[in-house]
Amino acid sequence: GVLVGVLAVGALAAVEVTLALVTAARQWTQLRPGLTRVADLLDAEPPTAPPATGRTDLAGPHELRFVDVTVRYRAGAAPALDGVSLDLPAGRRIAVVGPSGAGKSTLAAVLTGTVRPASGRVTLDGHDLSAYAEEALPRAVGGLLAEAYVFHATVRENLLLGRPAAGEEELTAATAAAGLLDWVQAQPAGWDTVVGEEGGQLSGGQRQRLALA
Repeated sequence: GVLVGVLAVGALAAVEVTLALVTAARQWTQLRPGLTRVADLLDAEPPTAPPATGRTDLAGPHELRFVDVTVRYRAGAAPALDGVSLDLPAGRRIAVVGPSGAGKSTLAAVLTGTVRPASGRVTLDGHDLSAYAEEALPRAVGGLLAEAYVFHATVRENLLLGRPAAGEEELTAATAAAGLLDWVQAQPAGWDTVVGEEGGQLSGGQRQRLALA
């Protein structure tokens, strides 16, 4: 009787293992082409960045100006921005408000150089935005989403993602500009404070300030 029970349980266990193997084989078949492409990418030589072209003189303070800017994402579609003119002088804070679809994100994308206007001009310190080197422009113009993501690492490690060679003086200046320095200095571990999974040890505002820094 005991043997019959053991055989029955063994048969059920064998079925469970077999089903798991069938599922794994099916998943492997689906994933294999993607895994092959990833393996090829890992084996490939890293691309060499082209030499910088354009202006790199970005000493502040800066002044941005929109002159009759129009942006269309598709030919024949309504413009996302239609003849927008805007002055952003150094030291001034301007809030752009409006309902969903009003063009706020497009305005930000034009500011950061990721979207080019169909007509009109965007200038930084009197020079067309397109005249600046692509890798240099983020030193003067940047953006930060409302849902800022930070990594489960230390404050220092999160900051160094933006500028790997930064020293403590630069870290101090960045966190002071973002309004986070007092909090960092109040932590027992200072720069080595771990912010937690997805910044769980920080408030929403602190996560944004860390991402901004």
